[in-house]
Amino acid sequence: RLPDGGLRWGVLGEPENQLVRVVRSVLTIGPSSQLALDPGVIIKFAPQAGLVIEGQASLGNSGGEVTYLTSLADDSSGGNTDNINQPPIRGSWQGLRLNPNNTQVILALNNLAIQYALTGLEVINPLTWQVKELTIAESQQYGISCASAFNLSMLTPEISFLNNLVDFAGCVFVPEATPTPEFPFLTPSPGVTPTP
Repeated sequence: RLPDGGLRWGVLGEPENQLVRVVRSVLTIGPSSQLALDPGVIIKFAPQAGLVIEGQASLGNSGGEVTYLTSLADDSSGGNTDNINQPPIRGSWQGLRLNPNNTQVILALNNLAIQYALTGLEVINPLTWQVKELTIAESQQYGISCASAFNLSMLTPEISFLNNLVDFAGCVFVPEATPTPEFPFLTPSPGVTPTP
C-alpha cells in the first residue's frame, strides 16, 4: 500500500535505455494517497500482481511518451526484464482496478497503454476521470469491465481496444458535455524532481 501523501515516479535513466519498475504483488493507492506517473514510465507486473486505485492518480500525460502498464514477460516495452525469452500471454497480471471510496476521487489516464492483463481496467465504483489516448490491448477477459451498470462519462474515441477477448462489459459510456479539466494536484511544481 502506498503511504498517505503524494508520490511521483519519473523515468529512470535515459528514455531509450531506462530501468523498468517491477511490481511483484498488488500495489494499492489508498484513499489518502496520490500517485503520478510521468510520460514514458514503464511498470511491469509479475503474475498475480496488479494496481488498485482507491485514491487519486495521474497515469501518463497527453502529448508525451506513452506510459506502459504491462506484463513482466512483455519484452516490447522496456526490453527483456525477466530474462526469459518467451512471449507474454494474456492474463499474466491482474490489471488496473479503480475502486474509489468517495466521489471526490479523480483520475487521469493520458497516453497510457495497459497490456496483457486479465482485465485491463476494472471499474468498481463511479468516479470522475479524464481519459486521453488510452490503449487497452491483449486482455484475457475484458478491456474495461464495470462492476455494475453505471454511466462512465468520457470521450470514447480516446480509447483504443486491441485484441482483447471482450472490449467492455457492464459499462454505459456517455460522451462528456465538456472535457474534464486538467487535475492541478498532479501538475509538477517548478523545481520539483520526480521520485525514482
